[in-house]
Amino acid sequence: YVFWNFLHLIRCLLIDEDDGDGEGDDDVVEELGQAEPVKMWAVPPLACCFRPCCPPKHPRVRDLKVVRFLLHQFIFLCPAINLLDFLQLPVFEQRAALLNGFETFSLVLAMYALFAMLEATHERLSRRRSHAKFWTIKGVFIASTLILRITRSKITYDVKIGGGPLCYSAGAMAAAWAGTLTSLLCIPLALLSRYAYTVSDLYRYSGDSTKAGSPTQEEFYSCSDSAEEEDLGCGHYKRFGS
Repeated sequence: YVFWNFLHLIRCLLIDEDDGDGEGDDDVVEELGQAEPVKMWAVPPLACCFRPCCPPKHPRVRDLKVVRFLLHQFIFLCPAINLLDFLQLPVFEQRAALLNGFETFSLVLAMYALFAMLEATHERLSRRRSHAKFWTIKGVFIASTLILRITRSKITYDVKIGGGPLCYSAGAMAAAWAGTLTSLLCIPLALLSRYAYTVSDLYRYSGDSTKAGSPTQEEFYSCSDSAEEEDLGCGHYKRFGS
């Protein structure tokens, strides 16, 4: 559910509340309608080559539904394929390459949906560094999945231990190499996270900050004694400043 959580994060940065079941689609579309039209679906990894042919337009509710569908199919398909792989049934072992191909294609569709959402929200979330947040959260997941697939295809031999009957299986060796490479990749991603997630993320910006000279209102949570505070419960307050 890492992909789904990131989509929920993007939607929560756009609107105050999002229950994740699509009831906030109208609010998201209204918020995105305040930005310039975008070529939402002309993005990698599937349709970036069609970008010159696609007219820009504002996202619609049905676009958000397609994004959720592309994420849902991966959320259900990926565990199902891994379960079949775990059961090691002969009928599925003979089609392991086909199942791995389905899983990879499903992953590509989910990535395409998230890239489309990033494209649609780029202007409204320009101050939130949404692209850096994406690669911080998704980089490890995407890389670990792809690295494991590559190492499994390259490592097909078992390694004996000390010439005895014990050995490391090819699957164990592939997982070990994949874990090592993923751990190394986490180092630059950890540095990226320091840029992606800043203290300013605790502030909720409103207003159109994309227009030059337009004032930006900051709404933030505080426990100070301002006369303009509104009690939100649990000892927290919302203060409005210009």
